[in-house]
Amino acid sequence: FILRFESMRVLVLLFISLFVFSVACQNGITATQLASAIEDIIAQPQFDRMEWGILVEQELPDSSYQTVYSLNADQYFTPASNNKVITTAPAYLYLGDDFKYSTPFVASSSSGKLNNACIIGRGDPSIEISQIQSFVNSLHRSGVESIGTLTFDDSYFPSFPPAWEWEDVQDYYGAQPNSLILSQNAVSISVSPGDSVGAPLVFDFGNDADNACMMVVNNGVTISQSGTITEPLRVFYRLGDARIYIEGQYEMGRTPESFTFAALQPADRFGCVFNYYLDQKNITLKDSAFGRCHNTSTWATIGSIDSEYSLIDTMNYTLQQSDNLFAECFLRTLGAYYKNPNNANAEQNGFTAVRNILQENGVDVSTFVQDDGSGLSRHNLVSPRAMADVLEMMGNTPNGDTYRSFLPVAGESGTLSSRFQGTPAQGIVEAKTGTMSGVSSLSGYVDASDVYPQIVFSIITNFSNQSASVARSGIDDIVVLLTQLIPDN
Repeated sequence: FILRFESMRVLVLLFISLFVFSVACQNGITATQLASAIEDIIAQPQFDRMEWGILVEQELPDSSYQTVYSLNADQYFTPASNNKVITTAPAYLYLGDDFKYSTPFVASSSSGKLNNACIIGRGDPSIEISQIQSFVNSLHRSGVESIGTLTFDDSYFPSFPPAWEWEDVQDYYGAQPNSLILSQNAVSISVSPGDSVGAPLVFDFGNDADNACMMVVNNGVTISQSGTITEPLRVFYRLGDARIYIEGQYEMGRTPESFTFAALQPADRFGCVFNYYLDQKNITLKDSAFGRCHNTSTWATIGSIDSEYSLIDTMNYTLQQSDNLFAECFLRTLGAYYKNPNNANAEQNGFTAVRNILQENGVDVSTFVQDDGSGLSRHNLVSPRAMADVLEMMGNTPNGDTYRSFLPVAGESGTLSSRFQGTPAQGIVEAKTGTMSGVSSLSGYVDASDVYPQIVFSIITNFSNQSASVARSGIDDIVVLLTQLIPDN
């Protein structure tokens, strides 16, 4: 009887939701109707244990906003990647469209024989292995024959946030935001069977430099095609160990299997790859070291590894793809440039810069507390009001349209490309997603300006014991309603 009653309850609620959507699509939905429709959605049994924070605001003719729906809007939530909006909005305002990263290479002399040289990391998250190879080739063409001591200065940024979890920091999406970054501090390794039964497995990083530099402990064994697997293939890190371990069995004839990880010692990898290409060009290197380069103000700038992308390119990528590394680099870069006396900690000064810049632009900074720049930390605390205030503020800045263009578009781009397809939200909702275990969020704009006023919304759910797709379904249903919101008469 209980199961039948619960099933009937679900069917009734679904019918109510579908009826509301049908009426909304035909006639539009008022704020009064919106509240009832949202309550019907979040009352569904799959959301029983979930905490919701919702704020919906509609633009007025004077470009201010009025609240049309609010639920726990001032309460702190874990925002997941919605935190990237809190980080990137002030970074964009302060650094500007044309900002580009540059990694200088300086030396105590400019002759073909460099006594001491230094690569000074500046936290460029876009450097690829091919750029290092090209730069070393340019050194060779300019006549550099030898280097005495080459120092890799990785001191510009602090190490990764202490609240990040081990399961995250070993994976590619949790790569640490250090100062000398290479290939987004991620490595991909493919594992194949050996050429005979009992032979070690074969691994490949896809490029000669990483094959020479990455440390691997290969205990994997090839077995026959008809053999019984008693130990499945595993490729992994061990806690506190920067080596990649390959263990288990793999049958002959099977296609390679690929794995992607964070590089746990990214500065070491950067240095090793750089030195690898020096050796390839027969540039003699006496010694290399890692540490801060001191007293280099009188040294000659021999060249630099310059980013191929402007801030517009990198910020668009950050928000479209929800890239944690890039977001952390924006936080630290902002901290390095913003009123930074005595080279203060770039991360901590980044938090100060975020708060100051947002406060100067009218955002109440008591509505959020940041613990990192990306949202990977569960110690971030952000209210729906904070999200809405930042989005509204950005919408009223001279470059607001450009910033909005960085956000994924419903059903069309980025992390929203597969959501809202075929719904009224497709193409008119621009929003930042956020997902981690127990957390789903979506904050952005609804722009049906040809018919209705613009809407800014923030929806954050915490403490879900359901899959992320279940939480997203409720969020998406609410957003579809917002596309039909009209002012109350």
